[in-house]
Amino acid sequence: MVGRTRTAYCSDVRRLLWLFHRKVCGLCHLQIMEVELGATHIDHRFPFVYGGGEELDNLSLMHARCNLGKGVSVSTSDALDYLEALFSSSRGAS
Repeated sequence: MVGRTRTAYCSDVRRLLWLFHRKVCGLCHLQIMEVELGATHIDHRFPFVYGGGEELDNLSLMHARCNLGKGVSVSTSDALDYLEALFSSSRGAS
């Protein structure tokens, strides 16, 4: 998508995601310790490069190694959930 830029997230957003996702990595589901927060990555469940947005439900906190290993892959369930929510919200706006 031309003209889109990634958001630089502050530590408050990182902490919010950590609490929202019950202090576990969005990929391996192992606990993320509070002292590790600065080294974590914020992942787009439906990838940014495919048009994924900045909505809280589309963001996940991950260990850096997990996110780097995942790359821009997306699970079928994450893609369907994201597109369904996007379609539902656009229909409600009409």
